[in-house]
Amino acid sequence: MPGRRSVEETEASTELDERDRLGLLRWQRWMVSTFVGMWAYVLVVIAAYVLLEPPSWILQLALLPALVLVVAGGVLQFSVRCPSCGYRLGRQSSLLVPERCRSCGVPLRPSNGDS
Repeated sequence: MPGRRSVEETEASTELDERDRLGLLRWQRWMVSTFVGMWAYVLVVIAAYVLLEPPSWILQLALLPALVLVVAGGVLQFSVRCPSCGYRLGRQSSLLVPERCRSCGVPLRPSNGDS
């Protein structure tokens, strides 16, 4: 499968290349953006409901995009895999890239000394 490494490559390399790191950081940005966007939208809808007092069906209709964001966030969370072994990282971490893969132990984030 594209993006997966062979067992020999995994054993020979314990570090991710720059492309893999950038992909994980992109996933992390999407996760945080989806989470913040969903909560910002919910807060705006609740504030508008409290201030404007529309009928309840309008609130229910306005909360549908929040539900879509929650579902999209769930799909996004479980879409990323460890570039080294293919383990789903969403099982291990909610919003941020974990320090190491739980399955193969490869470091996924640079250590404090790295840039």
